[in-house]
Amino acid sequence: MMRPVMLGSIVQKLSWGNLVLVLSLLHPPIALSAVVAAIPIPNPSFEAQSLPIRNFTSGDIKGWTSPGGQGTLRPSAFEYNGGGSPGLQTSPALGVPSGVNVAYSNGGTISQILNESLTAGRLYTLQVSVGDRVDQALANYEIQLAAGGEVLAHAVAPHPPDGAFITDTLTFSAPQGHSMLGQLLEIRLVSLSVQVNFDNVLLTATTVPEPHAARIFAAGLQHCSGLGI
Repeated sequence: MMRPVMLGSIVQKLSWGNLVLVLSLLHPPIALSAVVAAIPIPNPSFEAQSLPIRNFTSGDIKGWTSPGGQGTLRPSAFEYNGGGSPGLQTSPALGVPSGVNVAYSNGGTISQILNESLTAGRLYTLQVSVGDRVDQALANYEIQLAAGGEVLAHAVAPHPPDGAFITDTLTFSAPQGHSMLGQLLEIRLVSLSVQVNFDNVLLTATTVPEPHAARIFAAGLQHCSGLGI
């Protein structure tokens, strides 16, 4: 019968270089957990500007590029009442996903280039809350993840109910050799006309260990057991 392998004693007795070699040989494979990291986005929920209820900026969204027809809005219950009938214009909005402000676009693209480069082998997940005001029809829109000026992925979710938000999600993973590797990532919030509201922009990168790494780890520990370590 194979005796148990004491990982602690192995680590103590081996140098780092030898440990890496040993970990390359264990079988059966040990599952290595994926690592999920949030990518920093300046002003992701558009709260950088303090506004009274039902006030907005024009062409000014801190941390974002907005060429015109966009801005920051602090809606009231008249625009967002959680999918119900319009509320009072002097009452706070209900159901805003994060904070009290949203970004609005009456056409065009709100964008931000991040301080994060496209890396092969990572699964990027972009989530954006999209809102439909009670008092206006929701325009056609899409969310995009780009790098080096090239759109990597885009998504459009079903329209939310009047006065409410939904979360739109896209994913992208670049293979080795992709032409945009090393280019800075960019988030784009696109509206084709009046009006779309955006909020709570989140981007994560998930790194999944390659299968051979788990096999290497397992076989190495098995080898140590055979050596009596």
